[in-house]
Amino acid sequence: MLFPTGFAANLALPYALARTNTAIFSDELNHASVVDGIRMAVRGSSAAAGGSASVLHVYKHNDVVDLESKMQAEAACGMLVGGKHVGVKCLCV
Repeated sequence: MLFPTGFAANLALPYALARTNTAIFSDELNHASVVDGIRMAVRGSSAAAGGSASVLHVYKHNDVVDLESKMQAEAACGMLVGGKHVGVKCLCV
C-alpha cells in the first residue's frame, strides 16, 4: 500500500489489518493518529458482519512485561463466536 502521508497510513493500516477477530495491543504513548486509526478499526470491527469485534489492550510505554501479561491474558480468554473458539490475530503497535 502507498499513502501520501504518515497520518493517512496511521489511520488506514490498523483498519485494514484488524477488521475482525483481532487483539490490538497499543503503547499508551502512541501518536494521536495511530490511536485514531485503532479506534476506527475497533468501531469498524464491531459493525462488520460475520466474525467478532476486535479488542483493544493498552500497555504501559515501552514495558515489555506489561505487554506480555496482556497478551497472555488475551490468549487465555480466547474469542468465542457462536460458542466456538475462533482464531485471533494480534496487532501490536
